[in-house]
Amino acid sequence: MENMNNLESSAEAIRDLINKYQVQTVSFDDEVDGDLYALQSGNWECIDGRLKESGKLRYPGGSAGLLITLLSTLKKLGVLDQIHHGTIIDEFTTIMGPARYHTDTHSNGNEDLACWGCGHLRLAYQNQDDYNIEEGWLMYMAAKDRFQKDVENGVCVVLDGEHNEQAVVVDTRADKVITPPSLIDSEGKSISFFVYHPSVAQKTLEMSALKIKDALNINIDANMLLQALKETQSRHFQNTGNELARGLPIIQL
Repeated sequence: MENMNNLESSAEAIRDLINKYQVQTVSFDDEVDGDLYALQSGNWECIDGRLKESGKLRYPGGSAGLLITLLSTLKKLGVLDQIHHGTIIDEFTTIMGPARYHTDTHSNGNEDLACWGCGHLRLAYQNQDDYNIEEGWLMYMAAKDRFQKDVENGVCVVLDGEHNEQAVVVDTRADKVITPPSLIDSEGKSISFFVYHPSVAQKTLEMSALKIKDALNINIDANMLLQALKETQSRHFQNTGNELARGLPIIQL
């Protein structure tokens, strides 16, 4: 990631800290009730270090971020010139369920978008050319209840406090990725990390995209689609990381 310092001494110390704790692992091939764990929206969280639940897969913006990456890719390839974005969003939520997101208690901005408290989704909304997105996507998701948003049932996470992430943990494996929770050090201070699972995310994007391609009879070369997805995924992560995690060490696993 550009503009981030890979401080190896810090990286080793943080690796040791992570390894010291019992950290739940998740694999792309894990199943719940016969369905792939990774193809269920509720199992994806944002990379935000304030999220404390272990066992979740991590992608910028959670499963809402996955959907934005997919839509951005289809826009780049000209598919959205022929198929309305709402049709893609509806099919994605049919496959994975309503998109999971988070907000926070001190967000301010667009009151029409509950996801405004997510730094990634807010940055994408504010920098639509850089992320190659359209305002209407998020507005459609909000208007048509394509977001998970029942706070009482815990599907919409409302975060509190400021960011205090100590590193960016990028777990490039597709099996047994770590999901480190926020930790407390010996002095009682909170230790957290941005956590990103690019390989699991890539496989999830590929599988959901191919399912949508087949369901909607989208006439596009599959290899071209998968390559474009990979490029969009990388760009979205870099754009957000360079804003929210500048200067932090990168821990690659």
